[in-house]
Amino acid sequence: MLRLEGIPEVQPGDDLASFISESIRQNGIRVAHSDLFVVTHKIISKAERRLVQLESVTPPEKAAGWAQEWLRNPRVIELALLFSKDQIASRNTCHGLEYGPCVRH
Repeated sequence: MLRLEGIPEVQPGDDLASFISESIRQNGIRVAHSDLFVVTHKIISKAERRLVQLESVTPPEKAAGWAQEWLRNPRVIELALLFSKDQIASRNTCHGLEYGPCVRH
């Protein structure tokens, strides 16, 4: 696994594909047909201008309950539920640690 160096802070409307391509070129990385790129949803959302002010979100009882159980911000839980296709599991476990609900986007 390689971390791409030289990608600037992504701003709303930025061309993320160009950032990635330029980083690959500048770092002399050879990309194979079977290579996989992992990009966090946060920078994709920023580039696509899908930003929400948390103060504008009013979480319903379900999100507030989950947030209390998982010690998370209820507004963040509500946004995850709002922008997901469905809930896969009520508990998401990774390396033995529980992270709360798992949703499909």
